[in-house]
Amino acid sequence: MPRSETKPYDREPAAERKPKVKAEPKPKAEPKPKAKPAATPATTWTPAETTALFNHVKTVGERQWEDAVPGRTGPMSRKAWKNRVEPFILRALASKGASGGSAP
Repeated sequence: MPRSETKPYDREPAAERKPKVKAEPKPKAEPKPKAKPAATPATTWTPAETTALFNHVKTVGERQWEDAVPGRTGPMSRKAWKNRVEPFILRALASKGASGGSAP
């Protein structure tokens, strides 16, 4: 293959080259608001949902979380039970002097 005969010193001088034009920065698009999943309601549990969750655990036990509360996912139901309802019950029992397990 023939080599190019242009040497670095044979190139045209920098003064004769056209200056490179910098492109203008594109305006940033505004971030789109994140849409909430349509299948789940607001994150706050209503008293009716909390009661339904309590009744589910009372009848079925701590399993089958998907069926616990209509409109809520299984992980949401389990998390609400473990982090809100069960600790509330344990604290209430401890304050009444009943032995319902260790209060957190």
